[in-house]
Amino acid sequence: MNLELGCGNHPTQGWTHHDRWKHARHIDLAFDLEVFPWPIANETIEKILATDVFEHLKCDVQVWLDECWRVLKAEGELSMRLPQWNNPYSWRDPTHQRVFHKESFLYWCPYAHGTVWRDFGQYYFGQGYQQWWTQKSVTVEANDLRFVLVKILS
Repeated sequence: MNLELGCGNHPTQGWTHHDRWKHARHIDLAFDLEVFPWPIANETIEKILATDVFEHLKCDVQVWLDECWRVLKAEGELSMRLPQWNNPYSWRDPTHQRVFHKESFLYWCPYAHGTVWRDFGQYYFGQGYQQWWTQKSVTVEANDLRFVLVKILS
C-alpha cells in the first residue's frame, strides 16, 4: 500500500488517503499523527507521501520519523515536502512548529556524505538505536524542500 498522509482536499490519485478526521469521501484512514503508535501494522506500507504535513506536528521529529520507519517495509520510501529554513513564508504560518535544512535528515543517514551522522547522529538517539535511513534525494521545490528517504535495515 502507498499511503498519503494529511491529504486534505487534494488527494493524490492512486494512493490510500489519510487525514486527521474523515472530512471527505476520499479519506480512507482517519487518525491523529501525534497519537502513537499509528493504527497501522508494522512494515505494511511501500511508500509514504507527506506534503506540507510534518512541520505542523508538535512532537519531536525523531518520534514521527521513527513511526514512519516502523510502518514502512524494508527499503520503503518516505517522500516529504517541508518548509525551508531560509524562506520567510515558512515562518508566516503560525501552525508551523519547525522548518528544515537540506541536511536535517542526515542525522539519520549513516551512509550520507559529510560528517553529520558520524559526529552527531549516531549518538543522538540513544544506545541501540537502529531506525536509519538513506537520503535518496533532496531538492528545492518552490522555496520548500522535497526529501525522499529510504528505510534501511542495520
